[in-house]
This record gives sequence, structure tokens and C-alpha cells, in this order.
Amino acid sequence: MTEDKIKKLKDYFKQKTACTVEHEWKIVFHCHRFYFREENHDGWRYVLDLCQDDLEEQSVAEIIADLDAGKWNKVLDDYSGKRVPYFKDKKFAAAFTFRKWPT
Repeated sequence: MTEDKIKKLKDYFKQKTACTVEHEWKIVFHCHRFYFREENHDGWRYVLDLCQDDLEEQSVAEIIADLDAGKWNKVLDDYSGKRVPYFKDKKFAAAFTFRKWPT
């Protein structure tokens, strides 16, 4: 079931950003990390961490609605190249908790 949700989220993110979207399970952080690569852009354009519990407990439609309510596109733009936004408990965590940008 989780794989199906991840595929649907990747498709949604790709449609909304026109980026290639990849996924990685980050066991240490208990989250699913989504990487967004834009054509003609060096490195990752955006990176987003989604809490494992949210993915397990909510439907894809609910997750998307919560991401949209949190203005995920703006959050990703604001932190692109700096920090990794963390989405947990149906909202973005406090910015000071965002993880370092991956190298």
C-alpha cells in the first residue's frame, strides 16, 4: 500500500512542478524523502521530507490537501538549496527543525 501512495505522490509532484521526482526511505529520520530534479538545473531543485506516520495514516488525497493547505510549493521554493522542509502531523514542522540540505 505504501508503494502505491509513493507512486501517486511522485506523479502528483511531477505534474505540479514539471520536475523528475525520486524517492528514498530515510529510516534514521522515519520519513520518506522526495527529490525534485528540474531539467537544466544542477543538483536537486527541491527536497521534501514526509513523515512516515502521515503517509501510513492518511490517504493520498488527504496528504495532498494538507500539503496544498501548507502551500508546499512556496515552502519548497523558500528553502530550496538551504534546508529540507519536513511535513509532519498534517503540516510543515517549524523551520528550525528542517534538516540540512543533502550534499
